[in-house]
Amino acid sequence: MAKKKKSKKKQEELIHIRLDYLEARKGKTELLSSQMNLLKIIQIINKYKELRMQELENKKNIQLKLKQTNNNIKKLQKLLPKYKIPKILESVMEKEENKVLEDKKEIKIESKNTLESQVKEIQEKLKSLQE
Repeated sequence: MAKKKKSKKKQEELIHIRLDYLEARKGKTELLSSQMNLLKIIQIINKYKELRMQELENKKNIQLKLKQTNNNIKKLQKLLPKYKIPKILESVMEKEENKVLEDKKEIKIESKNTLESQVKEIQEKLKSLQE
């Protein structure tokens, strides 16, 4: 009698689900498509790793070349004679530098004003269209 009770419990624990042909086919296609998407993601990740390694190598090469050019510039500065600027020319050069700096400041201010005015014009046009 004890054996019969155990078999009933096992039968109660088992659950069977029946799938239609279309449901099974749809499930298989979804599974295959998700596997395909995962493989594509893995390929993308591998490609990213390769590109990242190339980027790091390029950065390293650029750094080395910059160091070399810095060293070359220092060598040139040592080799070239030092020059002395007459006092008259120094004052003229300073005036020119000041003019250039002032011009740059004016250009920056003008560009900000034009951008702000353009933004205001666009806002006005939007308001008129909404009314």
